[in-house]
Amino acid sequence: MSHDLATHGEAPTTRRQRRGLLAGLLVAPLTWLAHLGLSYALVPWTCARGHRSVLLLVSAAALAVAASGGVAAWNSWPSGRPRAGEPRDIEGARLLSLLGLVLSLSFIVALLASAIPTLVLRPCD
Repeated sequence: MSHDLATHGEAPTTRRQRRGLLAGLLVAPLTWLAHLGLSYALVPWTCARGHRSVLLLVSAAALAVAASGGVAAWNSWPSGRPRAGEPRDIEGARLLSLLGLVLSLSFIVALLASAIPTLVLRPCD
């Protein structure tokens, strides 16, 4: 028996969940990319002033934004246990949510690793 969403009038995920799934997949990688570019752009200014606090603030903000992508993926997990006859799209939503969590955690680790030299080295090293 085929379960057509058009005949039942229900969607496996809400619009809010779909936005959360997309945020979970894209926010952390794009944040890492922006962090990398901004950090490299700020190095001459940081070296001239001798303050690494700006780079640490950029890293902290990037970590918070990347974590928000993981939270969005977590909140987008379709609720409830799988039921018999449930649309297969719900399995895809669960996979995307899990992938968003894994990507977010991976890029959070990358952001933490890129903040270590800022903590250890002097601004002009």
